[in-house]
Amino acid sequence: MKVGERALLLIPSSQAYGAQGFTNTRGQLVIPRYAPLIYNIELVSVQ
Repeated sequence: MKVGERALLLIPSSQAYGAQGFTNTRGQLVIPRYAPLIYNIELVSVQ
């Protein structure tokens, strides 16, 4: 990637939280079971 470029990352549920999902400290389900994770990233700088 070059600075300023964007990419879409898709992580399938089998490599993310799977059947358990994710709960916060209050026990609330924050990420549903079997949900894929989708990240839209942008490279801002390189050091």
